[in-house]
Parts: sequence; C-alpha cells; structure tokens
Amino acid sequence: MFNRVILIGRAGQDIDVRFTPGGTKVAKFSLATSRSYMDSQGNWQEKTEWHNIALWGRLADKGERVVKKGNLYFIEGSIEYSSWDDSSGNKRYKTEIRALTLIPLTPRSAEAMKSSMTAAAPVVEETSGAKEPEPIDDIKEELDKIEEPQDDFIDDIGDDDVPF
Repeated sequence: MFNRVILIGRAGQDIDVRFTPGGTKVAKFSLATSRSYMDSQGNWQEKTEWHNIALWGRLADKGERVVKKGNLYFIEGSIEYSSWDDSSGNKRYKTEIRALTLIPLTPRSAEAMKSSMTAAAPVVEETSGAKEPEPIDDIKEELDKIEEPQDDFIDDIGDDDVPF
C-alpha cells in the first residue's frame, strides 16, 4: 500500500501554529493548486483546488519560519481523512495533507529556509516507527538550483539539432 501526494502551489494564508495537549507543535495552512483546460466551447478555463496542509514537529518549526501567504511551495506528504460529529449531531468530514517535505520555491522563502537549516537537518518530518524514504538527498543543493536563473537557451538551433 502506498499513500503519497506531491503538490506545488501557493499558500492561501499565513501559517497557523498550535500545540497538541502533549506539547507537539502543529502548523496548518491552505495551499492552492491550479490547472488550465479547454472547455467544450473552446474557451480556456482555470480550476483551482484548495488543500489543507498540516506540518508536525520539526517540520512545523521550519514552516513557521518560511510559509507566507502567496508564496510558492513544494509539498510532499500523505492524505489523511477524518470525520466527527459536530455539536448539532451532524457528521463532518475533513481531508488533510500531512506534509513530510516542505520546500519553498519563492526565492525569499527559499533563502529563509536555507539560512535556518543546518547541514545535517533535512526538512522532513521525523516519524516514529517505519522509516520514511528521503525524497531529496540534499535539499540545500536543490534550493540553489531553484534560485539560480537558467541561461541555457540557445538561439541558433538548426534543423540538424532537432532529434526528429
């Protein structure tokens, strides 16, 4: 069985930090993802989905420093569903992404993340029990790639350079 989700989107609000009764830090925010498609009349439409993101423990500490409304983030985690009865007796449902990885893709957020990281502390949630696979070996290296502009576009591509 495998429960994994990867999202790239913008934070819809600044992060909300709370603590469980046991003292564990939990940070939550909403993340918007969008896609474009052509409708049956040939018009381009955009659909936005909102996701509830939860960061726990050390990852909540990192998120508290870098998550700002409007900034772009890479989130990797798992989907969790919960249900409860509200005060009126109605059944309520919630879908949440429990983040295991948080990488800011907006340069200022990425810079804040790099300055708050130590070489031996990747930005992944610590879990007890089964070990989660490391999604990225060196997060600092990946953040450097995101921030540096890519000037590898070549203007003089000829017919012999095209592989088909």
